[in-house]
Amino acid sequence: MDEEALDTQPRSQRNRNKFQHNGCLYVYDAQSKRDPHISFWRCERKWDKCRARIHVNDVRHAVVQMTHSHNHDESPAHCSAAKIVTDLKNRAQETAENPAQIISHVIEGVPREVLAALPRKAALTKTVQRQRGRVHMRPPNPTDLANLDIPEAYKVYHVSEDVTERFLLIDSKDLEPEEDHSKRILVFGREGNMSWAAQMKKIYVDGTFRQAPPLFSQILTSPAIPIEECGP
Repeated sequence: MDEEALDTQPRSQRNRNKFQHNGCLYVYDAQSKRDPHISFWRCERKWDKCRARIHVNDVRHAVVQMTHSHNHDESPAHCSAAKIVTDLKNRAQETAENPAQIISHVIEGVPREVLAALPRKAALTKTVQRQRGRVHMRPPNPTDLANLDIPEAYKVYHVSEDVTERFLLIDSKDLEPEEDHSKRILVFGREGNMSWAAQMKKIYVDGTFRQAPPLFSQILTSPAIPIEECGP
């Protein structure tokens, strides 16, 4: 059998490496007990009772043996689609782009047959959201205002992939560190909006009690309009 280079870029939903060989994908199964340099991989469609397996030399990163045949057709397009989904997950971790931007980037220039093998856009969007949920786990809900500790990631606004600015502008606890903080005020807003503060034509103020999170009594918003645009 001709040797092929190992390609572990595609990953399963459980973040396990996949191996691409002759238009099919395999997931890691076990390591050989006789030869520690040989690993066993099984077809990803085990759920479809496919018994195909390959033996891989981990030193040469090459297929050295295949056992059993697939009970389904080969699909190079499916393999390429799996790579794209992995690229999408990586980009979700590494950038601050929104899901639409990430999807647009990873599918740019992709052939039609590969696009047809990809999940629908809604499913790709959920994949981005789930991936970011694993990396940026939301902190536990605070039990009191005095001990509320806001993570650094929640204090900044991502203008672009490489540019950030302050988002938490005022924390009353920092202004009066020795005072009782059972009552606390937090002011959020884009620091960059100060650049057009002198152009503000109208300022609106709106408060709501119903939408306030636990421990807080009220949310107060103050949008402003410079010329014909509006921003908080």
